[in-house]
Amino acid sequence: LEQLQDDIYAQNREIAPEADILIYISLDVDIALERMRAGREALDPFENRQNLERVAAAYERVVKRHPCVIRSHADMPIDDVTSDIIRQLEAIFA
Repeated sequence: LEQLQDDIYAQNREIAPEADILIYISLDVDIALERMRAGREALDPFENRQNLERVAAAYERVVKRHPCVIRSHADMPIDDVTSDIIRQLEAIFA
């Protein structure tokens, strides 16, 4: 799976330039599952711990490669996430 991700990443770089800044908003799998279950009768088949952990790991691999990452955590209130991202952008462009 990691080799496939590496191949896709390399193919993307052939047709599209690397973004100047990557904004990554992460969320703990337990919190994500909790939020998905709220107000719903059932989750979709792909909405399970194993798949969410694989997706998170794939994103972490991308984040580690990128030269300029702004990282925030979605376990905060949305206004705090927004403020955090703006603060980090301002620091980059200061």
